[in-house]
Amino acid sequence: SEGKDDSPTSMFMMAAREMLISGAVGVVDITPGEKSSAPRDMVGYCDAHNYYFLGKTLYKYVSKFYNDQNRIFPLGENALNKALREEGIVEQWDTAQGKTGKLKTIGGKPIRLIWIPRWKIDNTTKPAPSGKQTTMNLDEFTEVQDDELPWQE
Repeated sequence: SEGKDDSPTSMFMMAAREMLISGAVGVVDITPGEKSSAPRDMVGYCDAHNYYFLGKTLYKYVSKFYNDQNRIFPLGENALNKALREEGIVEQWDTAQGKTGKLKTIGGKPIRLIWIPRWKIDNTTKPAPSGKQTTMNLDEFTEVQDDELPWQE
């Protein structure tokens, strides 16, 4: 009987969490004001809200993580990406192109990355929307493609 923790997405999240905690992989903190240099075995970036993963790179490390335990990670990268979207783990993606990655500008260059909210990886409770935020973070808004809305016939 497979429990919830045996699902490929749970396996993926658990491996990412363990590797980040243990320092087996690292991310660059791009929170404004943070000075963070690229770690060895870098798999992406983070700020206060999200992890922004280099999809192929993280996938490679997750596969190796299970390989080293003589286990097989059950999904290929594309199937995993689809599951991450379908289960709502990746909340923001490039819907126009159907890609799990979404562009994030880092150091002036747009890079296609997999956005996963930090609380999902760090295993903390979902942050309550606080009324204290005075600055609007445009990254938190989803762009709506309105050219297919039915009432505009």
